[in-house]
Amino acid sequence: MMQLVNVIKANLALQDAVDKAEASLNIQQMTTYLQAHTAVFMNNDLNNRMQVATKSGRPLKTIQMRLKGKEGRIRGNLMGKRVDFSARTVITADPNLSIDQVGVPRSVALTLTVPVRVTR
Repeated sequence: MMQLVNVIKANLALQDAVDKAEASLNIQQMTTYLQAHTAVFMNNDLNNRMQVATKSGRPLKTIQMRLKGKEGRIRGNLMGKRVDFSARTVITADPNLSIDQVGVPRSVALTLTVPVRVTR
């Protein structure tokens, strides 16, 4: 949250500088500042940059840290969930699908059963 606020502030400062037609060197420095904040927001593990830390001294959890690893969103929360009428499924990210779509493997889709009501 703190890093996102820094990205927004840097973006607003850059927009004000462009609107006021400040010197190109100043605009270039503000652009570099915005790029640095955006890079740290995405990945705080950059070796050639200073890590941003919380008040307690721990590095901030960035988007990449929240997604990757054994405790990340994909492996820790989404993979290998049990569902009804199919033994086990794996959910992973697919760049070809929209956020509100679900991909089903062809072999699973062909063997899925649909309950058919025979009596009242």
